[in-house]
Amino acid sequence: MAGLRFSALVAVFLLLNASADAHGFHAAFTVVEADANTGAVHVVHRMFTQDVDALIKARTNAATTARSGPAFDAALQDYLRTAFTLRDGNGLAVSLTWSRVTVAEDLVVAYFEAQSTATKRLVVDSQLLMETNPDQVNTVNVTVNGDTQTAVFRDGDPPQLLTF
Repeated sequence: MAGLRFSALVAVFLLLNASADAHGFHAAFTVVEADANTGAVHVVHRMFTQDVDALIKARTNAATTARSGPAFDAALQDYLRTAFTLRDGNGLAVSLTWSRVTVAEDLVVAYFEAQSTATKRLVVDSQLLMETNPDQVNTVNVTVNGDTQTAVFRDGDPPQLLTF
């Protein structure tokens, strides 16, 4: 019986410890899909809700969270436009237009769209969440006409040129 109580105590300790530190790594995943023929560009960012909440609170000095509605959406849009950039093969910024955001318990997904006919060469920069998470790792998968390349970013990394 003592062994059963000890096992139960260990299980409770592990569950409490896991929930207190359930988010032990910091990563964001971005998918860019471009059609060089039509010029359509779609960008989808996936980030942990806990990380986004911490970032928006730090930047706005307010209790704005992922469930705050328009104030959160505006702060997130502004932030994502500066922390993630795309330049086309001519060196021009690809102007990303906000589409929408979805928020789940543990995931924020932000959607952007753009038009660019110069997508055979793209310069990608992803500094998402780096200012609040020095161990942040961002993965960006870029697909142009079915050909996919991956760029990985850590704090301090420069933009990366992808040629298709």
